[in-house]
Amino acid sequence: MTLRFVSVLFAISCHSMGAHAAACESPPGHVVLGTYQPKSDGSAPVILEIRPNDIDIEVRVERASAQVTRYSSPGGRNGPQWIYLPAAPSAAKVCIYATYQQRTADAYSIAPVDVSRRDVLQINALRVLSDAAALWAADTQTARTTAVDLYQQAARQALLDRSLSEHAQLYAALAQMQRYQYDSALQALRSLLQGRPDSTYVQYAAHWAIGSLLNRKADFAASAAALETALAIAGESNGKGGLAPRRDIAEITNLLGEVKLSGGDIAGGERLIRQSLAQSGDDAQLLGMIHNNLGYVYLLQANAATGARRSDLLGRSIEQHFRARDYAQRAGDLREQSIIENNLGTLLERTGDLRRAREHYERALHLVDSMDDPLRLKILYRALGAAYLTLGDYAKSERFLAAAIQIAERSEPGEATRMHCQLGTAQRLMGRLPDAVAQHAICHSRAQKAGDDRVQAEALHELTIDYLEQGRNDQAWKAISEAAALLPQVRDGDARSKVLVQQARVLQSRGDDAAARTSAREAVTAAASARYPTARVEALAASMTVHAAQNRTAEAISFGGQAIEAIESIHAQLDAERLGPAWSGRTDDVYVGLAELLIADYNTKHDVKSLLAALDVVERSRAISLRQQFAAPTAVLRQVENSPALDTLTEIANTEAFSNDADGLPLSYYHEHDLLTLSRLAGAGDLPVPRPLGGEEIQKSLAEGQVALCYFVATDRIVLFVLSRTKLDFIDLGSKKEIYELAARFSDAVTKRSDRQVQALRDLSMRLLPQRATRQRAHTWIVSPGEGLHGIPFNALHVGSAGGEYQPAMSLYAIRRVPSLSAYLMQRSRRSVEYAADLALFADPAFRATEGTRSSAALMVSSRQQRLPWTAKEAEQLRGLFPPRRTLVYVGSEATRDNLRSLPVRNSRVLHIASHGYFRASSPDNVGFALAAVSRPRVDSGFVTLTELFTYRFNNELVVISGCETAMGEERGGEGLMSLTRGFIAQGASHVMSTLWPVSDRASADFMGLFYKELVSRGSVGEALRAAQVELSRRPQYSDPFFWAPYVLTTVAPDDRMTF
Repeated sequence: MTLRFVSVLFAISCHSMGAHAAACESPPGHVVLGTYQPKSDGSAPVILEIRPNDIDIEVRVERASAQVTRYSSPGGRNGPQWIYLPAAPSAAKVCIYATYQQRTADAYSIAPVDVSRRDVLQINALRVLSDAAALWAADTQTARTTAVDLYQQAARQALLDRSLSEHAQLYAALAQMQRYQYDSALQALRSLLQGRPDSTYVQYAAHWAIGSLLNRKADFAASAAALETALAIAGESNGKGGLAPRRDIAEITNLLGEVKLSGGDIAGGERLIRQSLAQSGDDAQLLGMIHNNLGYVYLLQANAATGARRSDLLGRSIEQHFRARDYAQRAGDLREQSIIENNLGTLLERTGDLRRAREHYERALHLVDSMDDPLRLKILYRALGAAYLTLGDYAKSERFLAAAIQIAERSEPGEATRMHCQLGTAQRLMGRLPDAVAQHAICHSRAQKAGDDRVQAEALHELTIDYLEQGRNDQAWKAISEAAALLPQVRDGDARSKVLVQQARVLQSRGDDAAARTSAREAVTAAASARYPTARVEALAASMTVHAAQNRTAEAISFGGQAIEAIESIHAQLDAERLGPAWSGRTDDVYVGLAELLIADYNTKHDVKSLLAALDVVERSRAISLRQQFAAPTAVLRQVENSPALDTLTEIANTEAFSNDADGLPLSYYHEHDLLTLSRLAGAGDLPVPRPLGGEEIQKSLAEGQVALCYFVATDRIVLFVLSRTKLDFIDLGSKKEIYELAARFSDAVTKRSDRQVQALRDLSMRLLPQRATRQRAHTWIVSPGEGLHGIPFNALHVGSAGGEYQPAMSLYAIRRVPSLSAYLMQRSRRSVEYAADLALFADPAFRATEGTRSSAALMVSSRQQRLPWTAKEAEQLRGLFPPRRTLVYVGSEATRDNLRSLPVRNSRVLHIASHGYFRASSPDNVGFALAAVSRPRVDSGFVTLTELFTYRFNNELVVISGCETAMGEERGGEGLMSLTRGFIAQGASHVMSTLWPVSDRASADFMGLFYKELVSRGSVGEALRAAQVELSRRPQYSDPFFWAPYVLTTVAPDDRMTF
């Protein structure tokens, strides 16, 4: 649980008024406690002392000149504040508000300080305290750091005034504590108490703060002793000398209960927390904190329980946290709300509800986003980093974890230990093994020093994997043995399951079959009590692998089937844009392993049922998120339009797209992305993953003359399923490595415009299109490429005889690419759309904004791009093919993001975009294309990201993206390419035509003219593409495949007929 410190944010305000001026206005969420009119002739300064009476107050001072000065203090409910009002001819009005909407009689006292009895140093100290309070109110890191210095300066200047000096020292320490300078704060507080302060408030507040700090350092015994002392002092002072700290007593009691819980005394902690509940009355702010800790009670009880009892206790914990959130919202306590939302996210993760967990994390992030509060950000970045690591979004995980570690190392290095482990894992999974080893070594060393058995076990588990990847098998065996030896002291289900999974794999590699099976089965048992449901997937997958290695095929297939059922239950909670595909990428190996088992079973038994089962697994692994999206009711697919996060994402993406920074997108991009995701997820339920079509269903759905080519990339081989209405064939194409090398040779040849292009295509055809695959009579190929094959132009593969003249496939076949056969053939609900236009066309965007005088880094970056004059000529050609009243044309400065997002454009039959596409393998998250830059009504670089496409519904039948590499994107195992094509299809488009490599501006204009002419006359997208490619290839200047082969049609609708 996250602690709430004694210090409370004050936004202190005042309004000018005359002697009988109107009462203070009540800002939203604030209660006016009173108004004070300082008496002054304006010739001398006024110093006010405001003493709150067990209530959080806010004050604002405003002069008649409308000059407003805000103050705040870290002093809490009973700490006095001093405000210095300089000499001025105009009067000032002082307004006092309740920070958390508390109401109480005699809430505060206010009076001027008698400066005649103060020396110069004391007056200056009061002025410095006032200046520090003004800086504290700014609530920024820089201002508050300076405020700490001023509080310390005031303490030195007020040495002759013991009481004033004590308060200044206390506030300096409390301020340091809020700025995460824990060691300095602890030293200052102990020094203060050694001086035996006179003020009872200073005494108990100092002990309270020490207890909070020691709790942060996990020194629970010393923390409890300090808090008990604070309670004794506060209790004795209650009702004496005008001090009645009832609320402080309740909060200290609640914190003491929390410390007892953290120290293992659950019964004692619960008793104290319930005692504080009785003391709190109707104070919503306190009730929020107390119910948050009651939720902690039930969570700890759940950790020690199993089965139905555990589920019941987790449910009670969640209920208490929701109650806590309601109270915090009622009080307007944003910081406490952020803590509670984070805790709810943690709890819902434990119940396996990842969708709702992410909602709460992102709500917390939204609350903290406006605060300058690194500690809160650290907590959330840590939680989000861990969640994204678990679900396979490694780039996002790395950014969040690195930011959390940076904050923690400055304030709480001990808390950074486990994050180093998680960061190392993300780095290893991104291919940076040396970085991973370094992070895991830090994690292990620190955990060992702290005696943390759980984190030690996790670190050793990760080091085992690192060592195995480095070929250091003896060190891997030693590491996993040490981790297994720690398991009797580890109760955490996730940690136990991870260690047992890796132990099973290592034992299997060492030939200890029986022990490997035992560890694998124990891992499945441990995963039942794990925090993340992904632990069950890993344990079942390991059991499949271990049993397969021992030729226990039936058992292995059973474990594999259970694993993919668990994978798909998690998919139901994930979005289709990022986490669904990321989870597919992480779990694709499970599908591959199971499909390989079934294929091996078919090769042994020659039972077609095994072959059909293998095809079923391959289809289940493909385009899962897309099928999920297609099967969902349209009302569930929440769109978020005009979010301010979109403009921020666009500017960041645009800047990174044209930078030379190899580090990829900054944390701010992922931060804003999560805020946008919050809007999308709000209120959405789970989206079940539909089962794919079976092999026989696929065959029945194919038309006469259609052949489906489904490539399956196994561990080290590639196989091909060939399906027609009457036949199912299975062909082993050979070594994956060799085929990938051939694909790389073609990519190199086409990039360099080499005369080796055709030979490279011939070589690829020999491997990818054996005669058995092309023997069937057909006019249409439906191609489902496997991993690593998406960049191959199947339309250009040679289909003639081995030694004959080059004959590209497009000369005989219309070729359609599909994300999966099931995604293409499945029934899906489409909105009934009345098309606003036949064609919406964007071309030759003006990348340099010329309107107005505003400048922006985004506009400067955007202006580096070169105009595309041939796309303007392309637009003129296309304009002439469609009736003017049915055509929307946006050229130059009108080709903007705002126009792209307009309803008429998104509801046009065809959407054509001719501009620069962007994809860089070193930053695969950043996929997009460029539209016009504008400076009015707001600065807009014009960069359209994949995230933006997932934010709007596109009801177009056909989208044509005429630009460079617009078909390319990050490849996710099973899901395919996360490209612009994927974005448009996921959001409603039926067909998307895009490019595999950079295209010639002029050749593209000529090709598009041919394509649209054929489309209008033939009425078929596939036939129009084929005819245009054939015609372009016949022109001498364009005969090179470089010019005509990059255009590919990706479709999810069997009917490609269009009428205009």
